[in-house]
Amino acid sequence: MVKPVIPLLKETTNKETEVMVTHDTQCPFCSVQCKMQLLETKSKHRTSYQMIGKDNPTSKGRLCVKGLHAYQHALHKDRLSHPLLKVDGTFVPITWEEAYDTITTQVKMIQREDGNDAMAVYGSASITNEEAYLLGKFARVGLQTKHIDYNGRLCMSAAATAAAASFGADRGFTNSLDEIPFSECIVLVGTNLAECQPTLIPYFEEARKNGAVIIVVDPRETATATR
Repeated sequence: MVKPVIPLLKETTNKETEVMVTHDTQCPFCSVQCKMQLLETKSKHRTSYQMIGKDNPTSKGRLCVKGLHAYQHALHKDRLSHPLLKVDGTFVPITWEEAYDTITTQVKMIQREDGNDAMAVYGSASITNEEAYLLGKFARVGLQTKHIDYNGRLCMSAAATAAAASFGADRGFTNSLDEIPFSECIVLVGTNLAECQPTLIPYFEEARKNGAVIIVVDPRETATATR
């Protein structure tokens, strides 16, 4: 959740007053969930944004390129701001009322012909507990379908099964992050930390400086393997 903080006023060199508002938030892109602040600076002629990392036990204030630019998903000038409907192969703007009517008509037609379970709901691993609850309500009460799942079933089920068979527990780590720099041998199997969880890489770099042997097992030469 984004939490606004009291605006700060300052004057620029050309005497133009700027208002800065900070928003506490966190990155949604991987399991590290780095804490960060969005600095929003407003003046008469422009609004600019800057993302900075906040100290936390996992990434210790570090941000990767994805976190640094995460705000663009919500604030980019090319973000869609109204519904589009494909007509004769071309997307055309429509009103929200037209969009709701189109969705309702199509869903009712599908369920009338093939039953309520013809519809399925697919959620995200990045949504909050409250959003997940509402999504479940929408599927089971609104659509009355038994088919609801989230992307973790596709991307994490295999890893969870392998971890349970290998270590007896379904966990990303069987140790704490602070223990990594003191490891003597680290085996990374099918994980590309340098691109998927880059703010954790310093732990492994410190381990290597301390003499650890790092073995990367992957069918391709990843960014992690080349570091």
